[in-house]
Amino acid sequence: MKKELSIKKRHSYKVTIQHTGNPDGSIPADDVLCEFDFFSHDDLFAIMEKLRCSTDLDTASATHLGLAVKLFGGVMLQYRTEELFRNIYPYFSEFMKKLKKQ
Repeated sequence: MKKELSIKKRHSYKVTIQHTGNPDGSIPADDVLCEFDFFSHDDLFAIMEKLRCSTDLDTASATHLGLAVKLFGGVMLQYRTEELFRNIYPYFSEFMKKLKKQ
């Protein structure tokens, strides 16, 4: 079980995803949202800004990567001994080391 971050040491975030368009240009008939909260010891906006400034990524790509790495990394670290993540953990760890060096 993952140890929870101390309330004093964590940033709180809310992610909302809404389907706003179909490939044919039509607007989806449903109004379904996927919304969830998560916590991080890192300032996600600072990470995205560092990615934008230290790589050739545009603002949208830096935002996508910063969010994806934090969300995926958090789940993977929590379940790193599970079969699903066991093989990718060493590669993700190496990727994070390279990313942080930038």
